[in-house]
Amino acid sequence: MALRYKSPADQVELIFALGVTYEKNETARRHFAPSNIKILYNLYQYSKRHASIYPGAKKQASAKSVKVCERTVFRFVNSKEFEQFGKKIRRDYTSNAYELYEWVIECFQNLEKLGFMKFFATDFKKWHRLWKLQIPRFIMNRLLNISTWSNLSMKKSKLSTNPRDRCPMGMGIDVPVLEASLSSLGSLEDGVRGAKNPFSAKHEEIVEALESEFSMKHGDIHYVTNYLGLRDMQGGVNILRQRVHKGWRVDSPIKAFMHSVKTFKNLRHRS
Repeated sequence: MALRYKSPADQVELIFALGVTYEKNETARRHFAPSNIKILYNLYQYSKRHASIYPGAKKQASAKSVKVCERTVFRFVNSKEFEQFGKKIRRDYTSNAYELYEWVIECFQNLEKLGFMKFFATDFKKWHRLWKLQIPRFIMNRLLNISTWSNLSMKKSKLSTNPRDRCPMGMGIDVPVLEASLSSLGSLEDGVRGAKNPFSAKHEEIVEALESEFSMKHGDIHYVTNYLGLRDMQGGVNILRQRVHKGWRVDSPIKAFMHSVKTFKNLRHRS
């Protein structure tokens, strides 16, 4: 698992998913809760201060930037999801140790340099809003065409809290904050189409395809546009188009689309 996520875009997409909320429902779809990125980032903070990472679940849960129950910590560090970011080393009669993969440490280091972890400890709600808004654009505009972090120009970056946020990394594109519109299923189209920048233009194309070609409902579109990376959405659309062309019957647009996204991810990871 440690070697799979080589490119910065892959790394940030994986960590981005940890910072996105999602509640499990009757369709059994699931996504990571923000508590998981709190735990992972806290372990990263320990790695900066100590050669070995061995805080117990109680200590992790009570950390200032975490504040979750011990059961939540225990569940995450023992999950398959955590194995993508590091490994737990069991120790007898004392707390377990943790070893984060080098790419996780490198990724967090660069996100900190670029200002993306600002407000994480002091105002998590503000950080969370900016995280969902800024990271997809950062991936689209800055990371897709680079193979290592050393190829990224470290220009000044700031996460603005003004009503109009600037695209990160000095792209110079004014973008309205989409928080309110994206939280409302009825105004999804206005929110997605309201931002005049390359990222939202591509989103608009994908949303239109999901609506017109596959008759996807607004609630499902809200889910995929918030919780999937742009590259995965485009790949899912392309694969679903191919399948429909070959005679696939789409009874449930969201299920067919998510299956196509999964296929695209598997193909990408094999390449």
